[in-house]
Amino acid sequence: MASLDKSKKNRQRSRTRVRLRFYEELNDFLPPHRRKTEFERDLPEPTTTKDLIEGCRVPHTEVDLILVNGEPVTFDHLIEDGDRVSIYPVFESLDISGSTRLQERPPEAAD
Repeated sequence: MASLDKSKKNRQRSRTRVRLRFYEELNDFLPPHRRKTEFERDLPEPTTTKDLIEGCRVPHTEVDLILVNGEPVTFDHLIEDGDRVSIYPVFESLDISGSTRLQERPPEAAD
């Protein structure tokens, strides 16, 4: 019985708890109770930002900017326990040229 309890504790330690929030139209992919709000997830280690996003059923191709603890990261960034992740869609009018873009620029609107 003691070894069973120890095994359970080890599994709990190997989990990563992350807080995340999706913005704008990315919320359309989420269940209603997860939309426009920050929520927590427990993840197996290691987990990349891409795996985290797709695990929430949001296609990574819809994502243009990921911030982890306020810093821009790429899809292969490994999530750490306690991270706060903000996920943004492709921007059409906000200039984020100084940040790490993950998608190509959208075509300019015709005049």
